[in-house]
Amino acid sequence: MYQRLPLPIPLFLRGQDKLGKPFLDLTLALNVSAGGALLATLRPLQPPTEVTLEVPTAALPMPISFLQMEQGLQGRVTRTTDKGSYHLCAIQFVRPLL
Repeated sequence: MYQRLPLPIPLFLRGQDKLGKPFLDLTLALNVSAGGALLATLRPLQPPTEVTLEVPTAALPMPISFLQMEQGLQGRVTRTTDKGSYHLCAIQFVRPLL
């Protein structure tokens, strides 16, 4: 088990809906750990939907080739709680952040 940090972080959420149509949503991580994140999202997602989380980055004035940028965090939905106008989705990362 990993310690959760209560860090609100805006994220892009990518995946496919139950009809197989790709989606890209802006969402918010409410807390994050090395093993996963809790998201507040408008999209209802059911386990075991596979998703990718991406942190939005500011445009840089020049390319920075020496940084190894992660393409996104792969994970899957483990549970969803309906909160009326939004959903809380627990995401477990495929590989823990170390």
